[in-house]
Amino acid sequence: MARARTKDTVNHAKHSMNPDREKQPKGSTMRSKATIKRLNMYRNFKAKRDKVGKIIRPAPFQSTLPSGSVSRVEPNRRWFGKLFSEDTMVTLFQEIREL
Repeated sequence: MARARTKDTVNHAKHSMNPDREKQPKGSTMRSKATIKRLNMYRNFKAKRDKVGKIIRPAPFQSTLPSGSVSRVEPNRRWFGKLFSEDTMVTLFQEIREL
């Protein structure tokens, strides 16, 4: 079986979609590293899977959190309830009308 290729080295190719290519002089119209990464994100939006459906290579935006870690904030009723009582609101509106 062939070993999986790793991306630890810098790619010296001069392709326009290579974020590691040498920097161009000021005023150049070449794509910046951030632009190349953003365009690659748009292009590689799906994970690569094998015949069985197991993910071989995740999508670039998928996180690598360990399984079972908390990634969701638990909702609390206090956050979505009324902040002011109705009496307080009535007095506030009356004060605003008087101004």
